[in-house]
Amino acid sequence: PLALPIIIIGMFATFYFVNPMIVHYPIRCFWKLLTGTQCSACGFQRALHALSHGKISEALSYNYFLVFSVPLA
Repeated sequence: PLALPIIIIGMFATFYFVNPMIVHYPIRCFWKLLTGTQCSACGFQRALHALSHGKISEALSYNYFLVFSVPLA
């Protein structure tokens, strides 16, 4: 029962301390690699980093869906 909250907190802490604009994660969007177009999750890492620092307008510019779905989650 504690695994999911620990994973969520760990993910949030990772994106708080590591800027995805500088450090490139091995996680790449397969849709963008195959088609060259952005999917609905593109900008997720940058938006989560901006949102964790309280930069809501910057997070909105990266990914609208994430900003509205995080409070619902």
